[in-house]
Amino acid sequence: MMLGGFLIHGLSAGPLLFVKNADVVYGIFAACMICITMMLLIEFFGIKAFVQLLKIPKHILMPLILVLCCVGAYATNNRIFDVQSILLFGLVGYLYHKFRLPTTPFVLCFLIGKMLETYLRRGIMQYKSFGAFFQRPIFDAFFFVAIGVVVWSVYKEYKMYINKKAAGKASEQS
Repeated sequence: MMLGGFLIHGLSAGPLLFVKNADVVYGIFAACMICITMMLLIEFFGIKAFVQLLKIPKHILMPLILVLCCVGAYATNNRIFDVQSILLFGLVGYLYHKFRLPTTPFVLCFLIGKMLETYLRRGIMQYKSFGAFFQRPIFDAFFFVAIGVVVWSVYKEYKMYINKKAAGKASEQS
């Protein structure tokens, strides 16, 4: 999330971040320390009130949260587009939850997708083809590790599906 925040504000994360933008980094550290202290105090003194909030029925609490999110989105820039955006991404999040898909890859792609596309295009223009990337051993290593992770994930899911199917048939025969 910090990487995404840095990218949004035009800062390049890396070792030179501390050299070029030390004031921003130390400001972030100071804000984190203040935030942690405030959260500790608010949680310590507000725990009884927070427990009472859990007693509110979901059919009342969820629409209230949705309305507050819409009001906050509209109040930021006074645009209905922002409200439509949170509703769309809320729907996407609900679908991800419903189909049990991990949301982390979606968020990462949303945050770093533009930068990835820019640098990929720059690399292809510099080397005149995508095949030139395979002449670098570090690219090969990362590429094959990524392919291996994808294949392993698909294999694991397939194996779990087969085991569930076999368990279902065994319970039907019993």
